[in-house]
Amino acid sequence: MSKFLKLPVLTEKDKTRFWSHISKQQGCWPWKTEQAAKYPRFSIGGRKGNLYLASRIAFLLYYGFDPGDFLVLHGCDNPRCCNPDHLRLGTYQDNTTDREDRQRGNHVTGEQHGLTTLTNKDVIQILQSDDTCMSLALRYHVSDVTIGNIRRGITWKHVAKENSL
Repeated sequence: MSKFLKLPVLTEKDKTRFWSHISKQQGCWPWKTEQAAKYPRFSIGGRKGNLYLASRIAFLLYYGFDPGDFLVLHGCDNPRCCNPDHLRLGTYQDNTTDREDRQRGNHVTGEQHGLTTLTNKDVIQILQSDDTCMSLALRYHVSDVTIGNIRRGITWKHVAKENSL
């Protein structure tokens, strides 16, 4: 069973009403009407009609087919954008990969993480040190696995990247 409702055939009136909600300009074409939802929705079928994600309707109108079980992803990272050139089909995995690659997730890292005992300065010293993981673990009151993960670039990647180590 699909997570998304099958998109209906739109009348010319529906199409005109849909495009009237969009500000066509250079770059993103934002949905003009304020809505509480992060992703704007468009109603089809009158007062008791269904709500559809605006990006899915824009995709249908431009490309001529219902995205079906695929997500409509925003290459511009703007959930209010309905510019078909910014939209593409993808899977949930594609969406997750995009979110992580573009660092849009809610991941607190490094010193901002409330449970860390290390600082950026500590991590730089660990990366520059020739000492064993065990001796560094004892010095910084963390496990040798933590030190190993830092040295292998599994954790604290942002510090190594910022300091070009």
